Amino acid sequence: LLTHANLLANIRAVTKRIKIVPGDVGVSWLPLYHDMGLIGCWLTPFYNAMPAVIMSPLTFLTRPERWLWAIHSHRATLSAAPNFAYELCVKKIKDSMITGIDLSSWRLSFNGAEAVSATTIARFNKMFEPFGLKNTVIYPAYGLAESSVALVLPQPEQEQIIDRVDQQFLEKEQIARPYQEGSHKKAIEFVCVGTAL
Repeated sequence: LLTHANLLANIRAVTKRIKIVPGDVGVSWLPLYHDMGLIGCWLTPFYNAMPAVIMSPLTFLTRPERWLWAIHSHRATLSAAPNFAYELCVKKIKDSMITGIDLSSWRLSFNGAEAVSATTIARFNKMFEPFGLKNTVIYPAYGLAESSVALVLPQPEQEQIIDRVDQQFLEKEQIARPYQEGSHKKAIEFVCVGTAL
């Protein structure tokens, strides 16, 4: 059970951590029956008297470029999505679909609700950098409904921290040992999601 006090405490903590300011604008296609959609992308803008553009999830899933066009059209600064959404954009959007788009207003976009992939972040950044995307926009996060929504967040505009771990040692010994460069072993990457709110 979440109380109004729980929701307000979490919204205030997120607002402070990501430094929501007058002039911020949100865009979201996340369903409002999901905590990241309802609390993160609807109630948080509402609490902060911030404009928010709410799209249908089907609009995004059928034509992911519409999410980016909404960010462009509304000069949005904030958004959120699970990792699969950033991967879907990389796989489905062609340059011809976004000719003339400007993503330079976008300052922060949560990547949470599922495992965050360092590869996806790198691919998304590389693909959309020519359209004004800054490499600090994708914002890895960890949350859970029992904590209202957000639990752990990095500092905004912080370069992503990625830990490389020896995959074989992790699987056999269940210990995360740093990967040694030049090793014949495989590395597994973990994206840092910051510190507790």
